[in-house]
Parts: sequence; structure tokens; C-alpha cells
Amino acid sequence: MIEKIKQVYSSLSDKDKRIADFMLSNYEEMLSMNINELAERTGVSASTISRFSTYVFSLSFPQLKVAMAKSLAKNPERNTDYSMSMDDSLYKLSSKLLLNIGKLFEETFSMNSSSSIETAAKMIMDASNIYIFGIGASGFAVQDLAQKLIKLQKRAIFNLDANLAIMNSSLCTKDDLVIAISYSGLTKEVLLPAKKAKELGCPVISISGGNKNKLTAVSDINLAIPLTESKIIRTTAIYSRYGQFLIIDMIYLALLKLLGEESVDTIMEGYSDLLLELKN
Repeated sequence: MIEKIKQVYSSLSDKDKRIADFMLSNYEEMLSMNINELAERTGVSASTISRFSTYVFSLSFPQLKVAMAKSLAKNPERNTDYSMSMDDSLYKLSSKLLLNIGKLFEETFSMNSSSSIETAAKMIMDASNIYIFGIGASGFAVQDLAQKLIKLQKRAIFNLDANLAIMNSSLCTKDDLVIAISYSGLTKEVLLPAKKAKELGCPVISISGGNKNKLTAVSDINLAIPLTESKIIRTTAIYSRYGQFLIIDMIYLALLKLLGEESVDTIMEGYSDLLLELKN
């Protein structure tokens, strides 16, 4: 239930976000409330809560409470709060980080079906050129993905300079592929080249937080990262990085399966020979 809220959070209205925030922070307390009590606590109308339940979960409010209770009973640990605070000791912060990363991996895996990863891998295999867009914290994921694709003899083109990214997007064709990486899905330096490539008929794969934002709207496939909340500034960049790398590794494994063991061995042997020449 919580994962579903995080997926759609960026698309919610301000009033809906009040309900979502309360649900995320007071999951168990909400189970004991009727719709009017929840309306009073969140400062919205009962009808707004009804619309929220239908929009996010396709359930009435009473049905939503039943589903929440079942979710809590089935998986109580998934609703444990591991929020981090600067008042925590370094040991406690590190322990919570470990727990949060474990939860993040589980949620990322559950949000992305094997078929979506396989489809993304096939699109990569069929593309003549692969343009990768991403800046800031996502820039590390861009470089990691490009390195993996080049190792598999795919032509990966990237540049962390926003101006060059826009210029590269004007070269995209229907035979190419864009992979756009932005946790928020709102990064202008990523969104604009993705839009331009799409206008030119180039397919777009996004790696983004949740499933509804401006970047996913121009994407053929979105590989989703759970949206995370933290009171510590920039820890979101930590979690988004782990989610991005997990998805990239999943794509890489799918590419290895498509190529087959014999082809992969041949490619790797070729690189080993080149590296030996470099060292000699």
C-alpha cells in the first residue's frame, strides 16, 4: 500500500498529498479512524478522501481500510519506520541506512516486472545508437550504464554537459534509443533532450522515481525507483543511486542472457586481449 502511494505521489494534488503524508506517517492510527475523523485530521473534506481512495487504490474508503489491515498483518516489518535523524548516533544511522537499502531493493524489484526489464534489454539490443541522459547524482548511473553497454559492444553516447545533451538529442533517429535517468522526473536537462528525441521518433526508456511524472509521460517504458522520504538533506540522493544501479544491473543481466554465454565469452576475451596490450 505504501509503495503505491510513493509511486503516484508526485502526481497528487496538494490536498491529496495531505492525505498521503498522513497515511505514510500514521499507517496504523489511520486504521482506527472513520472518514470524518481522517478529514478533520488532514484538513480536507470527506469527499476528497473518497476520491483519493478511488484514484490511488481503486477502492472505497472502507475497502481501503480493510486492504491496509491485511497488508499490515501480512507484512508488519515492511511498515516499520526507519527514518533517520541527525540526533541518532553514527552507528544507529548506519544501521538504519542498511535496513532502508534492503527495503529499497525489495521495493525496486517488486515495482519492475521481468518482462519490462527484458523489453528494455531488447530495445537496447536493437538500437543503432544509445543516447543516455542524466546529470547530478544520476550522472554516476549514466556512466555506469554506458560502461556496461560499451563492454557489450553497444554504441553508448553520453555527456554530462546539459548543452551537449540537448545537441545530441537532435541527432536521435527512430533506429536509436534514449535512456533518460532522473529520480524526480522533472530535471529540465534530462526532460528536454528526452522530449526532443521523442519528437524525432526515437523510443525513450526512463529510469525514474515512481510511475507518474513529466519524464514518464514521454517514455515508452519507465523502470521505476521507489520514492523515499527522509528528514536528512540529500539522503534521497543516496537511495535513488542504489535504486538506479540495481535497475542497471538487472538490465545488464538481461542483456547477457540475450547475447548468450558463447557470445559474451568471445566479447570478454577480446577485451582481455586489448587490456593485455595496454599493460605491455
